[in-house]
Amino acid sequence: MKNIFISIVCIFALIQSHAQKSPRDTLEIVWEAESYSINKISFSPDSKYIATGDNGSFVKIWNVDSAKQVNVLTERDMPVFSHNNQYLACIKVLENDIYIYHFPSLELYKKIPTMKGFGGHICDIVQMQFSPNDSSITTAQQDSGLFIWDIETGQRIKNIKDFPFVPDPKFGGVPTVRGFDYTPDGSKIIFFGQRCFLYDLQNDTIIKEFGGLNPLVSPDGTKLLTMAWMKQNDFNYLMYFDINTGNLIKRIDTTNPTDFAFSYDGNYIISMGDGRFISFTKDDDSSKQIEYQFYPARGCVYLTVSPDGKYIATSAAYTLLLFNYPFYQTSVPDETPQDNKSSIIKYYPNPSDNLLNIIFTTKKACIVKLSLLNELGIIIQELVNYYHDFGEYEEIFDLSTLSNGIYLLKLEQEVNIDIKKIIIVK
Repeated sequence: MKNIFISIVCIFALIQSHAQKSPRDTLEIVWEAESYSINKISFSPDSKYIATGDNGSFVKIWNVDSAKQVNVLTERDMPVFSHNNQYLACIKVLENDIYIYHFPSLELYKKIPTMKGFGGHICDIVQMQFSPNDSSITTAQQDSGLFIWDIETGQRIKNIKDFPFVPDPKFGGVPTVRGFDYTPDGSKIIFFGQRCFLYDLQNDTIIKEFGGLNPLVSPDGTKLLTMAWMKQNDFNYLMYFDINTGNLIKRIDTTNPTDFAFSYDGNYIISMGDGRFISFTKDDDSSKQIEYQFYPARGCVYLTVSPDGKYIATSAAYTLLLFNYPFYQTSVPDETPQDNKSSIIKYYPNPSDNLLNIIFTTKKACIVKLSLLNELGIIIQELVNYYHDFGEYEEIFDLSTLSNGIYLLKLEQEVNIDIKKIIIVK
């Protein structure tokens, strides 16, 4: 009888341990591949590919599932994907001109000559990014500020360089931008030029200033993450701000961070530190932090998270490393639609008072219809009604003319329907 009781207790404890422990609660290397001196890592929006840039003047394309290199572009660097997964942009080494390719065919779509600096010398592009709606591409060039280029025409739309700055003799005493990020609706951009500035692109004005460098906007557009740097003490930490108020939410102490990212759902702040630590800090009022250390120390610097939330990619001196995302099952809901169905996978902000950003996916090529309905189910506005190829799409809609209340988003693909609820509050 005593043995039976002990057995029952052991079985109950085993069940409890499995109930509390996710199968992916550890940080593990999924695969690694050799590559020369990686300085840029980008996931394709469907998370099927990784593009890397390196100091050897190559852009390499890797298949995430097979861990194989599937393509390469020579004399190219700084790869970045468009949000609709249709383009891959790179810069040409020694020229710094932008080359935009169709993806995955890598047929050249557009070449955009960038601005030259004083005396005609090359203005080093330190960062490049597509706008949220993929109509333009933005470059940060060291001695010329920010440039926004029209994708279709290749023409310059805007040059942002009239902002407070500390003159840097190295770059002729002109504004120097070393990093930026868009808000999700594309109406504002935050860039680092001695300080971090929130810039209204429609009114061409600086709205707020933040401390730190290397600005990164949260997925919902409400938070800002920057890195503080005190050279004299060789001490680094992260700063977490509320974008709307400009207030510092909390300081995140971590081990000498070299790069950082948000998880796909924004629940965790992820940082790479000291070449061998990956830290996860919960996005809440607590200071709870989980830190993983991997051996031997790889000297990892750069870090990025896959859009589907499953993986973390980082680089060592001569190695591309792919890790599992340890909190995937608990922090990223499984909203994967059936193979033949379209689905609204993200819509924000919700509640909304003006612009609504909608990300949806189509699982087959067909006519897709996206409508806005009132609470009674009556269509009040048709947002999308045209042919879509297979893939993920992003649309931004102006809701400023609508009154407060509950509305429905209805996505239709042939006989399949997906409906989500949104709230408008002004």
